Amino acid sequence: MPKFLRQWLYKLFLWPAFKDSTTMSPETPLTPDIKALTHRVKRPFVMLRVHVGEHGHVKAVTVRMSCGSPTVDQMAVKEVQGKTFPTPRVGHKAVAQWHNMRWEVPEAFK
Repeated sequence: MPKFLRQWLYKLFLWPAFKDSTTMSPETPLTPDIKALTHRVKRPFVMLRVHVGEHGHVKAVTVRMSCGSPTVDQMAVKEVQGKTFPTPRVGHKAVAQWHNMRWEVPEAFK
């Protein structure tokens, strides 16, 4: 469906329902439901390709196999980027290497 048609249908059918609801009801939670944020998780893991630099710091992370939710994929990337890994040493120089990693999706997102 073209974008302009989808937007027009949204305005036509859904806007009148939200037009008068400017105040929040006390039953409405302030934080959105965590499942509503995560789209749909197809797999319980994310496969990542991680480039570990010379001092164990993560240089680059690419998602090889998504779990189906872009927000959960970004969580995996951010978590792996924050880690420091032990690096094998060859002589006096450190070796930068690519590694495949599997990041498990937390139970709250499944």
